[in-house]
Amino acid sequence: MSKCRVPHDTAFRDALLAKPGVQKAFDALEVEYTALHTMLEPVKELTVIKLLDVKPLKAHTLALSFSDDSQGVFDGAAYLATRQGPLLEPLHDPAYFNRCFVDAGALCWPNGLELSAARLHGLVNAAQTA
Repeated sequence: MSKCRVPHDTAFRDALLAKPGVQKAFDALEVEYTALHTMLEPVKELTVIKLLDVKPLKAHTLALSFSDDSQGVFDGAAYLATRQGPLLEPLHDPAYFNRCFVDAGALCWPNGLELSAARLHGLVNAAQTA
């Protein structure tokens, strides 16, 4: 293992490393830091995905366009079949379902229901790979 890189003068660093167990502790920390850095490296380029456009295609089916240039089709009927709640009830009416709009990158309806772009992106990608 390499010698500890303490950002102080050489005499201080040498005195610190001369203490029992200090070099071993720094070596262990360096190994752990390297492992964490390697594990987190793929995460450093997270992209915030926003919904840019929505177009009704047919009953309970929407064409979606995302900020990462991807597109997909959201099956609202399948979504509603597996969920329930007071905000979802009006969406069973196809005319009301088609009143959706994009606000701040999310899919919204007049009753206040919002579906995040990240959730929709995941649903659309899961449907395309299934």
